[in-house]
Amino acid sequence: MSVVTLLSDFGTANGYVGAMKGVIKSMAPDAELIDITHDITPFSISYAAYTILNYYNHFPKGTIHVCVVDPGVGSSRKGLILQSEQAFYIGPDNGLFDLLMLEESLLRLYEINDLAESSSTFHGRDVFAPVAGLIATGTDPSKLGKAIPLKKPKPFQFRKVGSILYIPKLITDHFGNIIFAIKRNELSRKTIRAIYYKGYKFDRINNFYAQEKAGGLLCLWNSLNFLEVAQNQGSAAEYFSACAEDEIEIHLDEK
Repeated sequence: MSVVTLLSDFGTANGYVGAMKGVIKSMAPDAELIDITHDITPFSISYAAYTILNYYNHFPKGTIHVCVVDPGVGSSRKGLILQSEQAFYIGPDNGLFDLLMLEESLLRLYEINDLAESSSTFHGRDVFAPVAGLIATGTDPSKLGKAIPLKKPKPFQFRKVGSILYIPKLITDHFGNIIFAIKRNELSRKTIRAIYYKGYKFDRINNFYAQEKAGGLLCLWNSLNFLEVAQNQGSAAEYFSACAEDEIEIHLDEK
């Protein structure tokens, strides 16, 4: 029995997810379908990419992950099948899998065949769900697309001016925690002197939220080792009026 997970920004009110499930079940009746979430902020590829990191390596070997956040549906963007030792990943080639590709060791990458022959507005139902159904019944991905070269995306881009790093915001999560595009290992050999966000100075990195009193502001490395600004039992995003263009400043001790 195959396990197929589903992630999208479709919501659950309009039958879009149900259509995808119906296609997969019609092709692979024994497949176990697991909803990860369908509440991704509409069109937010970065939010979905981050969300994938939270679950991709917690499923049985051979799991098929279908991920559809696709503002470019119907355009010239490719459809992809990513294959690793542990799993298959199916979805659009729009940056959705970039964070995964920095973490996961992939074996093969395929460009799905014949997208032009499908509908131009619902590839989740008409392309990605059928591909998942076929893989769930044992079809080799090489029958569904042509192999293309594996190429890791560029790591996170940030600016350095003197001893200051300017790190862009990645996402704001459900709790209003503000997550920035840098991971702990990128600073493993650096000494942090101070961190500034919108004029607020963090003079230490906390280990957990309750180290500050309720309402207190803090900075920590989260469970995926991304840098995060949070408010204990509150929303840092609301407190700071966070927006997409925000950066955080990391002041390093270069001595």
